[in-house]
Amino acid sequence: MGALHRRTGPAPRRGRDAAGTFLTRSPGVPADLPAYVFGEGFYARLADRLLGDLPWHRRVLRGHRLCTLLDGQSAKLDPAAYAMLAQTPVRDALRGLGFPPFLADTLGDDTALGAHCILGGIHRPDLGATLRVLIALVCPELGACPACVAVHTTFASPGLLQRLRVLAGHDRQQARSRMGRTRNGR
Repeated sequence: MGALHRRTGPAPRRGRDAAGTFLTRSPGVPADLPAYVFGEGFYARLADRLLGDLPWHRRVLRGHRLCTLLDGQSAKLDPAAYAMLAQTPVRDALRGLGFPPFLADTLGDDTALGAHCILGGIHRPDLGATLRVLIALVCPELGACPACVAVHTTFASPGLLQRLRVLAGHDRQQARSRMGRTRNGR
């Protein structure tokens, strides 16, 4: 009887490893993008901090509550409200946009997106992409996630790797050239 309940193959992969494999094998996703996101860099640390800062009553997540929360916040980034809060510090602006306090505090931290000082330093599509990248990092099973299509669409969007690097602070020179000028006016 015990043989019927023994697993004969490898254990199914869940979490970040499974999501990284899933996105690496997905069509349209550049090969270096999952390696950058799922490596031990800025976005993995941000996802770990987000999971660590979850309120106690949300820690026992059934299903994909955090995934749907992040996807919902990404979908409802209103351009008019975003523009009105552009000169506000990131943490306060995110709260003004309707983000839950634990999410606004984590993303608005000085070691996260708060390093940009004000919300206007972050392009609205880049913030939405960051939230969807975080879904891939915190999701217990991306293949069965209700936000899977949105995450895949985000990962398959052209130029995402460069935008994520700029937002993480790896390519400051690139960010300055997007603004039109560097510090010395060239």
